[in-house]
Amino acid sequence: MSCNRVQQRDATILDDEIAGLMRDSTSRLFDKFRPGIVELLSPEVNALIRSFIFTCSTLVHSPTPGMKLQNVQFCQSAFRGRILFMYYVLSIAMPYMWKRFAYFLTAQKARNRRHEASNPKKSSWQSEDFVAFMKRLEAMVSVCQFLNLLIFLRNGCFRSLEERLLGMKLKAIDQQTCMMNFEPITRQQLWQTFTDLGSTFLPVLVYCYRRIANKLQKKHKLSLTPPGDCCLLCGSRPQTPYITSCKHVYCYYCLHLSASEDVDFVCLACGSHFQSSRRLII
Repeated sequence: MSCNRVQQRDATILDDEIAGLMRDSTSRLFDKFRPGIVELLSPEVNALIRSFIFTCSTLVHSPTPGMKLQNVQFCQSAFRGRILFMYYVLSIAMPYMWKRFAYFLTAQKARNRRHEASNPKKSSWQSEDFVAFMKRLEAMVSVCQFLNLLIFLRNGCFRSLEERLLGMKLKAIDQQTCMMNFEPITRQQLWQTFTDLGSTFLPVLVYCYRRIANKLQKKHKLSLTPPGDCCLLCGSRPQTPYITSCKHVYCYYCLHLSASEDVDFVCLACGSHFQSSRRLII
């Protein structure tokens, strides 16, 4: 039973998304470790996650989670021991070794530069040539993968280069239900829409809440403020009244005591730092 190209490509994308979610969850385990440990162990973590998915699905002759969602699986001829071993080597082991070796060469290149700075006579041309060779080889593999993608889009077989080399075709699990499953994509789009909506309107709601809270706080302060002919601190008729630069009246004793005890004392009526005060002659 054949399956269309969209199902095969969506199965790959969904498997990558599931591996990414597992990788993010695993990376949180290293939050308390020293900075940079996640980037240092990234190839190992990715290889372990891919190996776990491979062991729980393809190795036991079952479809991967992405394949199951898209109603596809490998043909029975792909579940031979030698083919599965080569598929694991080409799809998981070799990318891991390639990435780890690239990290090693990058570190070695930095060490060679420091060594050349101290010993200008000694050259590291061999390391530079090997890095250039690896880049050319990587470019050739990328070109082959691109050509395989073009062939896949034309005839709908072998979605990846390693599957083409090993002859691992995909087929539909159930012909009657062989249809596109939009549920994961719809769920992701809805969640993304809600996230964008929240990030857009949440600052506006916070701003409106703060404005309303400030207005209510000012009204509350004004309702608690004594009349203009009373001291704002003791609430009684001012004894030796003093008026501040913000035009509010206090008792001399109340004002002097509060200002001397609190350097940051502000006017209770308007909440501002007054610059001076003078005797109010009634």
